[in-house]
Amino acid sequence: MNELWLASYLLLWVVVAGLSFIVMGLLRQLGLIQLRLGPDPGVLITQEGLERGTLAPEFAALDVVNKQQVRLSDLKSQRVLAVFLTPTCIACRQLMPHLKEIARDSRRNVSVLTICHGSEVTCGEFAKVYRLDFPLLLDATNSIAEAYEVRMTPFGFLIGADGVIRLRGIVNSWPQLEALIEEEGTVSSKPWPSLSPAAMPSTHPENNAIRDLGIPKVNPQPTAESAATGTVGDAGERPWTP
Repeated sequence: MNELWLASYLLLWVVVAGLSFIVMGLLRQLGLIQLRLGPDPGVLITQEGLERGTLAPEFAALDVVNKQQVRLSDLKSQRVLAVFLTPTCIACRQLMPHLKEIARDSRRNVSVLTICHGSEVTCGEFAKVYRLDFPLLLDATNSIAEAYEVRMTPFGFLIGADGVIRLRGIVNSWPQLEALIEEEGTVSSKPWPSLSPAAMPSTHPENNAIRDLGIPKVNPQPTAESAATGTVGDAGERPWTP
């Protein structure tokens, strides 16, 4: 009888120890998720990028997926999710499955465009590895990124059907992409007024001089994600492996 009681007692403690180990593992995973997403998983709005309410600059570039020229104006009357990326950016690679899901979901009523800074070969290989089925536009000279005042990746813009920028910011994760599409963080729920090209503010000559010299207009503060991956200011062409 004593031996049976002792065996039951030991078995009980083994079960308790096992459950404690499982609980500790779950708590650790929750902590890691919290560290990755931060207290607010919404779009990280910085000083980078054209301001909300600005008419999105027109551009045309080669789609390395279909080998055709694509213009932003081709998508007029549609909401556009435009994401700037570089093939060497780890966070950009992690976004690809989520962007593919968004592009395939017709209920979201949004078209996906990605703008790749790199050579045609590098961006083309990037598209093949991730089997992209949405446009990946080549921005070898970084001219599109400069027009949108983007100096870090991954950086996203939500452009309204009227061609006006609704929201922009760093999109390091799936929740941040979701927040961008849902326009979370906008100051006003009222639609931004449509702007004509004549109403666009002129670029300050000092800013042009700064860009010509290759000096960033601002010194962006890295996020926890970008500091770990080196994505802040990542506009250089480096050897890339998937």
